Amino acid sequence: MQMKGIFVAICCLAFGVAFADTHSVTAIIDGKSVGQGTVIETASAKGCEHKLNIKISGPNGGVATILQVSYVDSNGKPTKSELQISQGTQSFQTVVTFSGLTAHCTITTGGKSKVLNRTAPKGSVIADKSNFWFKSIHPQMGAAYHILTFDPQSLDWVPTTLTYVKDTDLKIGSTTFHCHKVTQTIQVNSAKYEETIYLDRHGDMVKYITPSLTLQRS
Repeated sequence: MQMKGIFVAICCLAFGVAFADTHSVTAIIDGKSVGQGTVIETASAKGCEHKLNIKISGPNGGVATILQVSYVDSNGKPTKSELQISQGTQSFQTVVTFSGLTAHCTITTGGKSKVLNRTAPKGSVIADKSNFWFKSIHPQMGAAYHILTFDPQSLDWVPTTLTYVKDTDLKIGSTTFHCHKVTQTIQVNSAKYEETIYLDRHGDMVKYITPSLTLQRS
């Protein structure tokens, strides 16, 4: 997998429903395990920090190291996000800080940085309360949030809908989890795609399916 492909796959995970506590995860592409890592949440009265740390092997034998960290306040509004990808001599990093409806971005590739700002339209809802679903918030089945989220690939705000679909059992290996199924529909320019997230009764991630990459409990 080249840097561009890794970037697209990991960007798919830059939104949405919170990971909680600490869990080991396996990364899967095209039905094959390609990496191992951890997801961690640190929660406090001020908000949450979500961290993904994973190594992914590509078909050419290269290994990419990915660190993704995002922070939201107690209302679910983003305050900061970081994405670092390195493979061999190649590296890529984005750091985004948020003030009001504006995302302040610093993008660094190969040691060279550029800065840009992106402001969501006045009146936009950017607080993602699904970060607290099945924790401090217990939604009714069918509940949905329609918000704007910041897309680190297009570097812009994109319409996003999160929906609590149903409860279902999900088997991974020999373990069966009773899960809440949540979908996340994202509109990036003219393209629309859907992610599916399975959460356990505590709101912890069990499986996260994107068009490019799947993460599941190890």
